Amino acid sequence: MALFARPILVALLLSGEALAGCGGSLPASGPGALPARVPLAARHLPPTLAGGAKHVFLADAVFNIVTIFNRDGTTSTLSGFQEPQGLTSDSSGNLYVADTVNARTVVYAPPYRNRPTSVLPDPGEWPVDVAVAKDGTVAAVNICQPSGSQCGGPGSIAFYATNKSKTSCATVRAKSGMKLLWDAFDANGNLYVVADLNYTKVVIGSISGECNATSLTLLKPNVKIVWAAGIQVDTSNNVVIINGFGNSGIPTIDVFRSVANSRKLKVLSQQPLLDSGTVVSFALSKDGSTLYTAEPHYSLEYAYPNGGYAEGQLSPPSGGDLIEGVAVVPAAVP
Repeated sequence: MALFARPILVALLLSGEALAGCGGSLPASGPGALPARVPLAARHLPPTLAGGAKHVFLADAVFNIVTIFNRDGTTSTLSGFQEPQGLTSDSSGNLYVADTVNARTVVYAPPYRNRPTSVLPDPGEWPVDVAVAKDGTVAAVNICQPSGSQCGGPGSIAFYATNKSKTSCATVRAKSGMKLLWDAFDANGNLYVVADLNYTKVVIGSISGECNATSLTLLKPNVKIVWAAGIQVDTSNNVVIINGFGNSGIPTIDVFRSVANSRKLKVLSQQPLLDSGTVVSFALSKDGSTLYTAEPHYSLEYAYPNGGYAEGQLSPPSGGDLIEGVAVVPAAVP
């Protein structure tokens, strides 16, 4: 099992124990504290799809399946993976699965039968997330180069010209000690990446040029990032992360605006996710109203960007053992 290829484990190693004592981006007690949490189990949240979603997908890295939740209330599964993690979808409704141990990204077209329409090979790497640009360029995040069941070298971003490419068109290799975790494209084809530096801090970077990309530039957000659980770009072209993890305090939806001709990221809003603790990643609906989390055993639906209490919950029939990825069709397109 490729345990060191899991972003959730990077979060645990970053702090020793779920970032205990680091402090969240909003206080859980004391002056300015958020309201006490109402137990999730007592709320009986509906298992319906919000935000105009037709399908929601959850990747389970232990059961090696992707569960599909459909608008009509039915579910189905995709299989044949080894530790599937990051998911995304494009404007045509294609689903992309980072199939980590199999070193590939697998693409499925509607109606999502258990047969891929294409496979993007990523030999010698551990892909843990994937993003698709408006022009069809695909970017796979490789957390590191594997050596047995551990990381043996720095990760990379592999770019593919289309979702049918047989080889990558460009590769940007991370610096030594950097674990690459998640990625998302903005409206201009710039790729935003979350990375860990030597298990000491989490950073956000950007890569421009798509198939002509050569390097990663570290950005400067104007708020403390305890842990970035995923990264997305919303329909207004804002960069979004979920800030916080485990015992660090209540996680928040942090929405940033990139500053032109600068490495600065200016926070526009921070709103709490009161029913969440261990968020692994997230996805946004096309209409811009709903955020879906990926948490170990289920997905929670929140109003975006307001957060607050969850408004829905999707739990796989399998029970969910370690859900690492979530995607929505139709998806948010910046």
